[in-house]
Amino acid sequence: MTGPDPYTPPPPSQMRLGLWGPPGSGKTTYLAALKLAALRSTLPGNWTMNGADPAAIEFITESMKQLAELKSFPAATERHRSMMFKFTGERSVAAPPPQKLGWRFRGGPPQAPAPSIERDQFYLDVLDVPGADYEHESRTDRLDSDLLDLEFPDDEPTNSTDVADDFDGPGGNREKLLDHLQQCQGIVYLFDPDRDARQGDSFSYFHPVLEQLTARVMESTHTGSRLPHRIAVCVTKFDNPTVYKAAYVGGYAARDANPPFAPVIRNGQAREFFHRLCRSDQTNSDLIYEGLTQYFHPENIEFFVTSAVGFHSPDGLFRAQDPFNVQRDPVEGGVRIRGKIHPINVLEPLLWLHEGLRAPR
Repeated sequence: MTGPDPYTPPPPSQMRLGLWGPPGSGKTTYLAALKLAALRSTLPGNWTMNGADPAAIEFITESMKQLAELKSFPAATERHRSMMFKFTGERSVAAPPPQKLGWRFRGGPPQAPAPSIERDQFYLDVLDVPGADYEHESRTDRLDSDLLDLEFPDDEPTNSTDVADDFDGPGGNREKLLDHLQQCQGIVYLFDPDRDARQGDSFSYFHPVLEQLTARVMESTHTGSRLPHRIAVCVTKFDNPTVYKAAYVGGYAARDANPPFAPVIRNGQAREFFHRLCRSDQTNSDLIYEGLTQYFHPENIEFFVTSAVGFHSPDGLFRAQDPFNVQRDPVEGGVRIRGKIHPINVLEPLLWLHEGLRAPR
């Protein structure tokens, strides 16, 4: 920090953020990487993460072992589950201005009290739902020639009719998801460009949820013409060969100033990069951008390019000639993580949401 924040009233004691994304967008992996991102973070505030309920504590314990020790990805979600994660940090806050004294005071102006360090916190309220294919058929004929066809465990489609019915039926997962999103003040929306290139169905999952969420909010006491949520749009899997190539060729990728000095896309260019990825004539993903900008206030939207596992960085340094941290296992099949995990822009979207929601309106 450059200095203490100006004095403001204490923030709300509880602030809930939600997670939204189609099947295979990496929701489970994103959640699993959050703990590692907090541990490795050099961001101001000394942020820590912990589970706020038994399900979240169990998830953190299992996912840390899965990612950091076993070098594998979390399994796909098989049933819906609710989890609450708590993020605790600190901020330097200027003390309230001293009271003005009358003319009788002759000792000169009083010294301003020293700034204080205060605890800062927010909650990530997650409804993790299974990847039910409820509105599309798999379109594997749209493979990009540059793809290595690396599929993560939570990319796997589920074609079970029972799961689809559970999602769409009264009181099903979709209704619970809509209840969840409506009650959150901020949303992290995950867009997986690799999956969209292969399946071409991101808009099919985005539009119904947006339409029904809007109908619910507009029927409530909300008086605005747009949804009131603050939303962080995350383009996931930056470390994927195809996504990284698009960023590198387009001139979007820059080196981070902190070890391991891996590629990053600054937030100022993330929106434009998202636009570039959505130009394909084979998908309707450009309508996702149009929907976001029409249904949410422009000042309430920010774009990020993220990676849950980061790039391969042997000896703590990124090497451009051998960049990828995920490879297919030639013996067992599937994919494995090669080295240490250095998440990219995983914690930052949550902190951006928190800062904006904490600020006085």
